[in-house]
Amino acid sequence: MPNSSHLSRWIAIISHCSRKGFYEETLRLFRQMQNEGLPPSRFIFPSVLRSASKIFDSRTGRSLHSSSIRSFLSSDPFISSALIEFYSKCGRIKNARQVFDVTPEKDLVVWNSIVSGYASHGLLEEERLLLCFNKWWRSPKFGRAQPPLTVYYRLQPTC
Repeated sequence: MPNSSHLSRWIAIISHCSRKGFYEETLRLFRQMQNEGLPPSRFIFPSVLRSASKIFDSRTGRSLHSSSIRSFLSSDPFISSALIEFYSKCGRIKNARQVFDVTPEKDLVVWNSIVSGYASHGLLEEERLLLCFNKWWRSPKFGRAQPPLTVYYRLQPTC
């Protein structure tokens, strides 16, 4: 079993590089971490996927998607949201929708990710938007929760 403090350091360094815009370095460090035999964790996927989407490295993103399935992390809403955003930013909205469809636990972040993905590609016809939000608002899980304001801001240009 890997040393958790060692893995935590990798996560911190990789996340920091991604946040600061060192996308290629993020991917290089992630590969180095894997070469040392450390498993990917749910906390590292979003940073690596963000970096891969920024430099349009779809091969790395698809590899991470496969890895998340093999390690049983793909049903995690945190991972699903990152995958949806990755595919959307790389122009692969059908793949983003497939991830959304198979996500068993669709929380507000997952919904925000798919709606934002559609909006960023100009694919939100009024009926589709209403259908999507009606389904969301009627969901007993959310208790008729209102979507976050960020969803409205992202959708404004498309309405």
